Amino acid sequence: MSTPVSEIPAAPSALAVAHFEAEFAFETDCWDVHASLAQGADFVLLDVRSPALFAAGHVPGAINLPHGKITAHKMQDWPADTLFVTYCAGPHCNGAARAALRLARLGRFLALVPQGDGADIGRVAAAMVQGLDRFRAPAPPAELARRRAAGLTPRQDQLLVQWGYPYVMEAFRFHLTLSAKLPPEALELLEQAAARLLPPLPQPFALAEVALLGERDDKMFELIERFALA
Repeated sequence: MSTPVSEIPAAPSALAVAHFEAEFAFETDCWDVHASLAQGADFVLLDVRSPALFAAGHVPGAINLPHGKITAHKMQDWPADTLFVTYCAGPHCNGAARAALRLARLGRFLALVPQGDGADIGRVAAAMVQGLDRFRAPAPPAELARRRAAGLTPRQDQLLVQWGYPYVMEAFRFHLTLSAKLPPEALELLEQAAARLLPPLPQPFALAEVALLGERDDKMFELIERFALA
């Protein structure tokens, strides 16, 4: 005689492995989040409840962003490879799932990223930041607050205060942006097209020029001048 537990046969091992491996790709648990925050999280924790509930109590280190407010504009300050963890009011609330769905639908942008050791180009970038810093206007409080709302690490916050931007020096990752935000299906198609159509970069890759660009009011960049490197 079967019971409610045994009346449906258990899945074969191969299906069970696939199921639970997929589950871990979509979900984490409270203890893993707690332990990761204690040792220095490599993700951004989003509290997707209302501001009133957030003010009444929240997980230390979490950023309040209600799931209905998750838009491409609000998410543009985080790097494309940022890992987000969402939480809401508990098992009876589906806000965390709604937030995760909105994040997934936003997609990511397509960029060229060099493979291998990037130390040389990192040193050039760091020298530019240091050498041109005296021409930089101090970041206003509103700009600092906007950057910090992206969930910076303590080191990134130090870089923000010192250099006006959190992703410089050792946090710098060279990339050439090729697109705006794309849905996952479009991103996959463009990645395949880029792999076929874009010519390979020369080896070794020579950095021959530095360009000075300005950001317009519409957030688009325009070229001001190119400087040849001797």
